[in-house]
Amino acid sequence: MNLMSGTNIDSVDGEIYLDEKRRVLCYQGKTCRIKPKAYSLLCYLAAQPGFVRTRDDIIDVVYADFAPANDRSVDTLVKHIRKDLRAAFGTDKWMITRYGMGYVWDPTA
Repeated sequence: MNLMSGTNIDSVDGEIYLDEKRRVLCYQGKTCRIKPKAYSLLCYLAAQPGFVRTRDDIIDVVYADFAPANDRSVDTLVKHIRKDLRAAFGTDKWMITRYGMGYVWDPTA
């Protein structure tokens, strides 16, 4: 999925972006290495910042070419992304759960 290749994800300071070639998320001079499935999810969420994506939406798009996935697959992927973000940047503030609805990428959080 190539929705945000090398383009800035708008943020307050304009320093957060996805780099597809390296599959990393960059913020304030630091990088967070992203696994392919996680990168696909970030691209999907970042394509429409602030827009809630349901688990079913994520399964349909991010897991379309893979073995059947379920809600737990999505939750686990988000958990790993959050862990990676906290390890690299000390925060996972951009990945937001809207309980009972789905997930949102908010670069202004």
